[in-house]
Amino acid sequence: MDAKDYPRFNVEVRGLVTQRSYSGEFQVRPWLTKRLDLARDRLRREYLGGYAIEKADEQAAGLANALSQINIRVTESPQWWRDLDGGLDCADDNLVLEVYRKCMEAEAAAVQAERDRANGAVKAVDPVTRESAAK
Repeated sequence: MDAKDYPRFNVEVRGLVTQRSYSGEFQVRPWLTKRLDLARDRLRREYLGGYAIEKADEQAAGLANALSQINIRVTESPQWWRDLDGGLDCADDNLVLEVYRKCMEAEAAAVQAERDRANGAVKAVDPVTRESAAK
């Protein structure tokens, strides 16, 4: 998939802490290659700092996972998101979680679309399926 075809989504959120309104469009990688998934995990571990990963509390581990997913997937974002250093300088957990949720929804939709496309291609070349579909 070409980067120009990556999915886009809009975010409209009012921060629970700052009470600031955030609105803008994001473009994201719909899935990760093995190289990008390793880079995502490296980011996750980096975000946990000097702590042993197994000793990180549940909230820190979840936040590090969400931020690493976001920051490896987002290819275009509003200026305010870049000003927040990809969410690292954001006080509003609900904003980070909304961007994360939409990134994961984009992945699920893209994977489902690929499965549907592949299943359609199999049905088109499978004579048994093609015959039963014609009936």
